[in-house]
Amino acid sequence: MSASPDPGEWEAAIDRLPPLEVQGGRVVVVAAHPDDETLGAGGLMRALCRRGARLRLVIASDGEAAFPSLGAPERVQLGRRRRLELAEALRRLGLEDASVTWLGQPDSALDRTRLSELLRPVVKGADLCVVPWPNDPHPDHRAAGLAGRDACGPGTEVWAYPIWARARLSPAQARMPWEGGRVHRLDDGDRRAKQSAVDAFGSQVRPHPGGGEPVVGPAARRALETDREVFFRLPGCTTTPVARFESLYRRHPDPWRTRDDPYERRKRAVTLAALPAERYGRCLDAGAGTGELTLELAARCDRVLAVDAVPAAVARCREATGQLGNVSVEQVRLPDQWPQGTWDLLVFSEVLYYLDPVDLDTVIDRAEAASDRGAHLVAVDWRPVTPDAPRDGDDAHAQLLGRSRWRVMVEHIEEPFLLHVLERR
Repeated sequence: MSASPDPGEWEAAIDRLPPLEVQGGRVVVVAAHPDDETLGAGGLMRALCRRGARLRLVIASDGEAAFPSLGAPERVQLGRRRRLELAEALRRLGLEDASVTWLGQPDSALDRTRLSELLRPVVKGADLCVVPWPNDPHPDHRAAGLAGRDACGPGTEVWAYPIWARARLSPAQARMPWEGGRVHRLDDGDRRAKQSAVDAFGSQVRPHPGGGEPVVGPAARRALETDREVFFRLPGCTTTPVARFESLYRRHPDPWRTRDDPYERRKRAVTLAALPAERYGRCLDAGAGTGELTLELAARCDRVLAVDAVPAAVARCREATGQLGNVSVEQVRLPDQWPQGTWDLLVFSEVLYYLDPVDLDTVIDRAEAASDRGAHLVAVDWRPVTPDAPRDGDDAHAQLLGRSRWRVMVEHIEEPFLLHVLERR
């Protein structure tokens, strides 16, 4: 991890983003720690309040564990200090009338499920919810971001602000989904107010009491106190519509560069190496895309049926596998449609995290009904949150692994993806 990425790389990427267009109404801003909201969204909060927004801040923890070496009494004192710092920061932002809810959850140990339960009554009926970016390199930011998204109903728009991804990583390292990004530009007055508000967090911007570096040092401040704040849309908890994938294929014939991208090549190699059997009879390749994995599966199966919901993907897959006599390709939309037959191997590569809980349950039910004892199911999914999907791969696999009719044969977890091979009991 780079401690000081080139701010110019971020600025160049942000320059290409369209403006964030959000209105007033009832707005809830969620922070894992006091100062997150100011660093990530201080300018946006001021702009929203000028438009008449009714602003409510929800702070998950007191930030008492910012310095792990402190003992219990000192942590209590630090938590109290950080509450006072937030009050002063809001005054400097001109937001002293904003409502603040302190949840008092443990710093550095936020629990997504518990946090979601606490947030649900707070965000109910909100027009806009602004949360930490779940892929920020801090577990509390991930928990707070996902909990905020989980707690919101279908009528609430959810946007996420990165902090440490922007301050510590290059855009390439952070893997930001720029297509779902928007920028909020601060005028001179908003920028000065934000800088003054950050100054109010003395416990974070000044050196550690024991002489260590400040939590929010000069490099982080340079990255975050620019005249641009960046936000990424988080989707609701419903299955990604097929139209979304159709739009991706209209822009590029292979949207994920499945043939040449290093991530795709490694994921494919790990998937094939994880198959417990050398040979299978009938295989269902669900979400086959352009057919790169289908080609490899065909070498180890008597028959392969590759399915995808996107006509352009089906055409590409047929083109790629046309010379193989043991591969058929069909346009099938899961879970509403399901191909006939019984399968010895079912492969779901980058599919499950695009499904909401109800649709995923339906897919698992149909996979169980279409497989006999000893059949294998392979699930491999992207772990970071993506604006295209209602969940991440970890969530989807947790739901899959909760099914009693399958036993785990292989588990493989890397930072970008996880893979499970299950056997039908």
